Amino acid sequence: TNPQALEKLRNERDRLKNRLDTLRQQIALSENNLGFFAKSKNADAMIQGFRQKMEKQKEEANSLQSLINNIGKAINEAATAKGDKKN
Repeated sequence: TNPQALEKLRNERDRLKNRLDTLRQQIALSENNLGFFAKSKNADAMIQGFRQKMEKQKEEANSLQSLINNIGKAINEAATAKGDKKN
């Protein structure tokens, strides 16, 4: 297994993890903001917009998590085949 390829996979996994962390923070912020808007009158359209945005973010987060898991498996398999313990 090419060490450079493994390093590229690790870098990509780390980049995706950072994106996932950012998304999770955005989702938490949106959920918090939603609580404030729910107390406002005439905020239905804004609330619906937040909910749609959160659903898209959650879908993206799920996709990223799956991709991170798959990359992690590939790294582990390649490292195991090579005898490398650095994951």
